Amino acid sequence: MRTPRLPFIRGLVPSTLCALALAACGGGGGDAPPSPAPGGTPTVVPLAGSATQSGCIDGSAASARFGDLQGIAIDDAGNIYVADRGCNALRRIDANGTVSTFAGVMGQAGDVPGAQTISRFTRPHGLAIDANGSLVMSDAGTHRVLRIATDGSVTRLLGTGRAGPLPLGGNVSSLTGALNVPEALAIRAGEVLFVDAGNRALRRFEPDTRRLITHGSVGQTDAVFLSPIAGTRVFTNGHAVSSERDDSNGNSVAGQFAAGDVATPGAIDGTGDAVRFTTPSGLASDRQQRGAFYVADATSIREFDERSNVRTLLRGIDAIAGAPRALATTADGQTFFFTTATAVVRVARP
Repeated sequence: MRTPRLPFIRGLVPSTLCALALAACGGGGGDAPPSPAPGGTPTVVPLAGSATQSGCIDGSAASARFGDLQGIAIDDAGNIYVADRGCNALRRIDANGTVSTFAGVMGQAGDVPGAQTISRFTRPHGLAIDANGSLVMSDAGTHRVLRIATDGSVTRLLGTGRAGPLPLGGNVSSLTGALNVPEALAIRAGEVLFVDAGNRALRRFEPDTRRLITHGSVGQTDAVFLSPIAGTRVFTNGHAVSSERDDSNGNSVAGQFAAGDVATPGAIDGTGDAVRFTTPSGLASDRQQRGAFYVADATSIREFDERSNVRTLLRGIDAIAGAPRALATTADGQTFFFTTATAVVRVARP
């Protein structure tokens, strides 16, 4: 895998960079910078968009505006893709920080596959990238999951275009299975895991069998993640992070990742049941096959390891660009990006 070129915002004056390097410069007025966890000082830099202004504008990182961002994904070349629900478009930030519309037409809702400039979306939400560089995106307003090729052309992968209930028996052919407001989404080895929010269910598409599998009902689930450990499915669940996997008979059983309490919010680090999350909304792997992953939680970024130990990596990051939503990491696991409602932010680990 190639080492991605990481986008960089030109034109940031030294005082701005000083304020964005967490606690590195000290002093200063205005909002206090986010607090890092022990073990190093990550650097947080707003990459594109604005913390205070929304819009549907392409252009330089500083002048671009986003409508209402949700999912985020990064390709091997360092291009960043974001699902802009407010603009009904898939947007791209290239290695120079330039923002463009990659698919769909900003401000025009619809349910149209096809070439880059012909396609239309309605409330795009979850976003992931497969091993071939194609993007997979949930389109909540059309009740579909779509595939976007590297040339920006769009094809339909799942859904009938109409909201529908879960099938009797739970599983159905992907050609006939209806969805109901698909949102958070993840992909691994061709399998697509997503939240069918209108049906309050976790569902999975198997490319080999073309089956759409229902894994049971879930509560408030804003993020999903496919762990490299034993095919474990990880998901947020209310104020907790939970997981499940398939046993030898194909039945869903509890996975090894679990922390927090579904009904009890808080901001407490620790292990397993002792942990408290506020509103976990994004999950992303460190991509080093260790089983660890990151969690966006209210105004913090937290780290979750393979033994369900949770620590807060960054606190108070809403002071820079707003509360984090979706997360994505680079191949080396040292840099990750997150969306807020109207901006994309870069975090580099020490």
